[in-house]
Amino acid sequence: MGQFENDTITGKGIMEYEDKRMLYEGMFVAGSLCGKGKLAFSNGMHYEGDWAEDDFCGEGILHLPDGRHIKGTWHEGNLVDGEMVIESDRKSSIGEEAVSRSSSFIT
Repeated sequence: MGQFENDTITGKGIMEYEDKRMLYEGMFVAGSLCGKGKLAFSNGMHYEGDWAEDDFCGEGILHLPDGRHIKGTWHEGNLVDGEMVIESDRKSSIGEEAVSRSSSFIT
């Protein structure tokens, strides 16, 4: 559901994936997730923020099902700078090791 140009979604729209495991609401450019948007996963995880060519790219927050969230700068689906926030609002920096581990559940 959204705006189409030459049979390709462009502009603001909503896309539910066929397996119903993900729902995206936000901006599209030539059929790709691009601009501001939110992707919700069936397991309760969701990402809100900037997108480029179907990847988290720019500023955004990844909300985990257990209540924690990762806020920061993303590039090609990977966290490049940010912090993890625990439910108690206690903040801790994420080191290189955690950043590389986080990419496995993002992409």
